[in-house]
Amino acid sequence: MIYTKTVAGQQAFKERSPLFTPRQRTAFIMFDGTKSLAQILSATVGLGLTDADVEMMVANGFLTPPPAPEGDANAPGTGAAQPAPGGLV
Repeated sequence: MIYTKTVAGQQAFKERSPLFTPRQRTAFIMFDGTKSLAQILSATVGLGLTDADVEMMVANGFLTPPPAPEGDANAPGTGAAQPAPGGLV
């Protein structure tokens, strides 16, 4: 999974929000929309960054996965057939 910084995350980082732990602050810089979560976790193994840290940054609105590419038939709202209410198509 690849994550990108949100505007709210950048603002919280800039304001040194207490919602960021020191290791989350250090790792936050690395979320550039090109590196995978596995790459970042590998690079920050010495810091002790965990999946829970990343989940917390996502829950706080600091990180977000990039939007689904146009034409992705599995992405919601892209025109893929959705079951009608009641299960009828």
